[in-house]
Amino acid sequence: MKKPYLFIPAILYMALIYFMSSQPRLLLDLPEISHADKWMHFMAYALLCFLLGMAALKNEFNRPWVWAFMVASLYGASDEIHQYFVPGRQADFYDWFADSLGALSVTLFAQIKTES
Repeated sequence: MKKPYLFIPAILYMALIYFMSSQPRLLLDLPEISHADKWMHFMAYALLCFLLGMAALKNEFNRPWVWAFMVASLYGASDEIHQYFVPGRQADFYDWFADSLGALSVTLFAQIKTES
């Protein structure tokens, strides 16, 4: 790895996700949109995948976007497990599914962009 410091934004963002998940209740009010929490998960993990993918790409990882997707999806799963132990929170398979879909969307977009 040539430039490990490029992962600092992703690591800080992962720490923010962990902090937010450690709160017994949400620190922000979600808008009155159907499934707003799932959209928040989708966007949060799309951003995480983007940060990881860009750092992996600049560090010349083999298949950087696939790697970024795997890390983001696994982090989403670990976050749901973490929430199981936080009072007032719960683990939700559909939240993890939204996390993974957000990461997958970035991965697919990056793959299409790279091939063109």
